[in-house]
Amino acid sequence: MEQIHVLVWALRSEHGRRIVSEWFNHQRKPHGLIIRHDPSTTRSINLAVAAGLAKRNSNASISLTEKGERMAGLLMSRNDVLRMEKDFLATLPARITQKSVNDLLDWS
Repeated sequence: MEQIHVLVWALRSEHGRRIVSEWFNHQRKPHGLIIRHDPSTTRSINLAVAAGLAKRNSNASISLTEKGERMAGLLMSRNDVLRMEKDFLATLPARITQKSVNDLLDWS
């Protein structure tokens, strides 16, 4: 779940997006990085689980359900929603591991 918190934190500002994008693209610079875990992110995940859009896995990760995948596909197919978020996510690797997030948090 830390991966989600890091991405949500990054999405909140251009500065955060730049730092996280640089980190995952191996352009690490000595920034004063302070990532805060926002309780609203956890609440949003809980709502997604309750709505059947996401599920909690046995290894404490979160994944989309079939219903969530359909909704994500619909959002991704529309060019008029979440443009900045999509542009930012396109700069990141397709898979962000817990180890890479731990490394980022330890580095900051």
